[in-house]
Amino acid sequence: MSILMTKICARDLNFERLEVDASVALNIFAENRYKREQIPGIAANAPGGKNVTIYRVGDHIDISCGPMVSRTGLIGLFGVTAVYHLTTDYGLLHRFQGVSVPKQFRLNHFVWKVLQDRSAKVNPGRAPSKPSEKLPLEMPMHPKNK
Repeated sequence: MSILMTKICARDLNFERLEVDASVALNIFAENRYKREQIPGIAANAPGGKNVTIYRVGDHIDISCGPMVSRTGLIGLFGVTAVYHLTTDYGLLHRFQGVSVPKQFRLNHFVWKVLQDRSAKVNPGRAPSKPSEKLPLEMPMHPKNK
């Protein structure tokens, strides 16, 4: 996964914000029962009560409140810090958690380790259930070291 992320960062892709009608979002996520069931609630809580914010990065599209950077080329250190298997009414879902900092940030190893450890803790926000199992991952590396 780190190699794929390094390639995405090198492509310097824009995070393209799209406001779409809930019906369009339902069509985009037609094969994802979990996201289809979230869309009406997201739209209802949006200004105007009918739109959903999605982001496109290259060929990938997802529902999101928004990125912290405008393009992938600004991402410096990054790492996937945890993978959780979630047993839900939707079947088995996988939750990936990670951390990144902009290229211009310079961190010492201690601070980076603190950020990684904190980001590995389960984030309960919008999770359909509690994690049932955590997979160990190798330590993430800076893209330049790959």
